[in-house]
Amino acid sequence: MTTPLFIERYLTKPLQTESAQGLAFINQLIAHHLEHFSFCSANVLLKRDLSLDTEAVYQRLIEQRTGGYCFEHNKLFHTLLSELGFTTRPLLARVLLNGNEDNGRTHRVTLLELNGVQYLVDVGFGVQTPRMAIPLETHNFEYLSQQFRLKKAQTHFRLELWQDDHWQALYRFDLSEVTEMDCDIGHFYTSQNPASGFYRNLVISNLSQTQRNLLKNLEWRQYDDELGNERVVNIESAQQLHQLLRQTFQLDFDEQQAQQLFDHQVQFLASKESVKLD
Repeated sequence: MTTPLFIERYLTKPLQTESAQGLAFINQLIAHHLEHFSFCSANVLLKRDLSLDTEAVYQRLIEQRTGGYCFEHNKLFHTLLSELGFTTRPLLARVLLNGNEDNGRTHRVTLLELNGVQYLVDVGFGVQTPRMAIPLETHNFEYLSQQFRLKKAQTHFRLELWQDDHWQALYRFDLSEVTEMDCDIGHFYTSQNPASGFYRNLVISNLSQTQRNLLKNLEWRQYDDELGNERVVNIESAQQLHQLLRQTFQLDFDEQQAQQLFDHQVQFLASKESVKLD
């Protein structure tokens, strides 16, 4: 995989190198990625080989269009920024959505250094992903109806989202050294351990400038961040799921794979309901 071909195919058109500089350009890349390359856990459910070799990740996300999660999206984006000449390195975060501060470091993000300022760059946190690079300082920031804040503590940073009338902690991270092997270990746990949320749950999302789409198991939510509206659609057949994957999420799964995913989620949801009744 040569760098010029990688960049050209990733951006879907030739990149003018004279424009490849500055924060505005990076934010354009972030927005492009979030809109065109969906977050997707389907490959985990389909038990596919999920090598984190850069070429393999590139093939899954860009050529085969089967999506991926943070270890794939943020590795590819880190590679892109590095090839374009930006100073970046990987970091690992602890996801805090369940309120447990002791969760393992299972979320990959990117640290960007630009003109003497450090930024958090993340294109792999699903429907709650910020649509911009975030400077590492304590401040609040908004994107349409979404309100985020980054808090700096003594030993770490916390990213939070205003949700349901309170600040929901998304994840926390520090600036300690992270190697690709560290990411491989987190990736193995996330994709192979039954305790991982992605081991059984189907989670797919993408974000445009004004809209966010989230499929969790067999429920599709579409958020209009400009108007603050939300609609919910239940997925009731494999055919409906297949159409949604292709048209809304731009994912290339065939009808047989859609049927397999649908059957898996029907069985999973039934088992969850059974546990509740017991």
